[in-house]
Amino acid sequence: MKTYKKFFEHDSLNKGYAKTDNVSNSGSNNIKQKYRHILPPIDMVEQYEELYPGTFKQLINMSEQEQKHRHSIERLQIEKANKLLYIGKIFSLFFIIAICITTVVLSLVGDFIEVAIFAVAAFLTVIVVSSLNYSINKKNNYSDRGNNAIRSNNNVEMKNKRNRRK
Repeated sequence: MKTYKKFFEHDSLNKGYAKTDNVSNSGSNNIKQKYRHILPPIDMVEQYEELYPGTFKQLINMSEQEQKHRHSIERLQIEKANKLLYIGKIFSLFFIIAICITTVVLSLVGDFIEVAIFAVAAFLTVIVVSSLNYSINKKNNYSDRGNNAIRSNNNVEMKNKRNRRK
C-alpha cells in the first residue's frame, strides 16, 4: 500500500478554504494580555537577560524615552490649547468692542429702536455661541480645557516644589 505524506496542513490554495482553528486566535490574545504594560513580564526579561546581557537596562532606557516623548507631545497639546484659548478670548474682545462702537455710532446717527435691536441681537449671538461651545465641550468631557490645562500645569509645578523641599 502506498503512503501519502502531507506537506501542508492547511493547503487552502488547492483545497479551497481551510478550516480555521481558534487556537491561533487565542494565542494572540494571550500575547496581547501579556504585553499590556510598558515592560514585558519579569520572567521574560530574565530569560532575555541570560541570552543578551544588558537587555533590562536597554528596556528601561527605551521606556524612559517613550515616556519623555509622550510628555512632550502632551505638553505641546496643552500649549496649543492655551494659545487657541487666548486667541479666542482676544477675538471675542475685539468683536464686543466692535459691537459697542457700532451701537454708539448708530445711536448718534439713527433711530434708537434699530440700535437697541442690533445691540440685543449682537450680544445674544455672543451668548448663544459661547453657551453652545460650553455645552459641546462639556458633552465631550473637554469642558474648560484651557483652564484645566493651566490647573494641571500648576499642579505639576506645585508637586515639583514640594519634592524640592523634601
